[in-house]
Amino acid sequence: MMTRTEMNMLTERFAEVTGKQNGSVMNSARCAEYLGISQGALRKRVHDGTIPYTKKGKLLYFSKQDVNKYLLDK
Repeated sequence: MMTRTEMNMLTERFAEVTGKQNGSVMNSARCAEYLGISQGALRKRVHDGTIPYTKKGKLLYFSKQDVNKYLLDK
């Protein structure tokens, strides 16, 4: 029997191989990790309005597709 972690890793690997995005919406921590920056640096970009995000209540969400477009347009 596979553990939950092994199943998640397998699912992510399958998504990479098939070209489908897994986790197309990221929270702040995941987005900062994806960009390779600190959460403080991400907050600065949000405050400056340079990175696209969606806010629900107090939480920020980032579309992987929009973040990739932001990276390409830099």
